Amino acid sequence: MQQLHTVTVSDAGCPGFTAETVVNVNNCCSPEAGNTTVSSSNICPGTNITATAPGFNNAYNQTYILVNSSGTILQISSTGTFTAPSPCGIYTVYSYNYQAILLP
Repeated sequence: MQQLHTVTVSDAGCPGFTAETVVNVNNCCSPEAGNTTVSSSNICPGTNITATAPGFNNAYNQTYILVNSSGTILQISSTGTFTAPSPCGIYTVYSYNYQAILLP
């Protein structure tokens, strides 16, 4: 896919100079994390939380991330199963879909 980008260069002593260039953008991957759902919205501390993400791209790695209301990561799971943290509060589960890389 090609995209046209415009660049304007100027300084205090001269007016802007505009140049356009075409940049080739390669579509390298197509991750899709799906629509994350959780087994229940009211869960007691210490019980299991089960998250799923129907529609995720199963050709990529799928990971689930549990965060607190401040956005601090508390747990990471490849299966979507977590132990509900304490104290009671508002927590969020995110799904993350990514392509693994092969290092040389």
